[in-house]
Amino acid sequence: MGWWDNCGKTDDATADLDRVEATLGPLAGSVYQTRALIGRIEMCHHKAERWVERIIDAIGTGHPSGGLGSRSPGQRHPIEASWAAACDALAAWRLGQTGQERDRAAHANRFADMTLVLGQPSDLKRWQVGRVEHRIRSHVGWPENDDYPFLVAPLIADPSTAICPADYKDNECLWRETVATILHERSDSLGKEGFIARDGYLVSARISLAIAIDMLWPCNWNFEANLRTVLEAIGGQRVLRRPFAACARNIRRSPVLHRMEALCRTLDMYGMPDLHGALPAVHRRLGAATLERQWLAASLAKTVRLQLHIRS
Repeated sequence: MGWWDNCGKTDDATADLDRVEATLGPLAGSVYQTRALIGRIEMCHHKAERWVERIIDAIGTGHPSGGLGSRSPGQRHPIEASWAAACDALAAWRLGQTGQERDRAAHANRFADMTLVLGQPSDLKRWQVGRVEHRIRSHVGWPENDDYPFLVAPLIADPSTAICPADYKDNECLWRETVATILHERSDSLGKEGFIARDGYLVSARISLAIAIDMLWPCNWNFEANLRTVLEAIGGQRVLRRPFAACARNIRRSPVLHRMEALCRTLDMYGMPDLHGALPAVHRRLGAATLERQWLAASLAKTVRLQLHIRS
């Protein structure tokens, strides 16, 4: 089991934890399952903090549950209604519906207003909006549109090659224009060297529109802002009005960052002698310190730190 596969990298601290695991011998089923939950957590997910809380309780109770991929087939989270509304609004714009017809199709939701940033329709914009719609649908599992008979949306951009994917050969000109469209993020540090002056702003980062669409996962904590950014880019806004915080990109803008920093410091103290006569609430939930619980708590803290780029 690759315990650190969801972290992107390892270091001396992860190696130390692996050596601790080796001293524990064969893991009990509940310990293994809890460590597997830690190995599947994604801090860019809109439910990441809730998963961390469940893992803490799993360590303490010995009864792991929940986590990424644990939902029953057919079960939906309430937020998926907004994802469906986004797809409705995008499809309405792509198909040329306007006015009352568009509002009816999109349930008069905020996503219908969001499509106003797209400007005048064109074949390229319709194709790009279709890719955005398909990206959202593919991650929530809705084969509810005849235009998208297959669920998995093929990636538009493969950084390792400039060859058009077979899935997009019929629209290769549109694909190439999308891949070649470069978006720029404004820097907050206007005096820093190395930034590119463009349109009166200093720009610190570049990203292809194709990659931005590929990274547009609806489960991300910043999904709605990311969607607006991508739609603005399709509409012609090449210098981004806000940072594009998708997946691990700009992850430190996550609203849970400071709470997770505090939690990691608390987890670091788990099992240490208490000098103040009162255990932190998290320590009480973890229960009496054992080698297995300490290893799990340290693994959770290290995983959160690696994903959110929190220093030890």
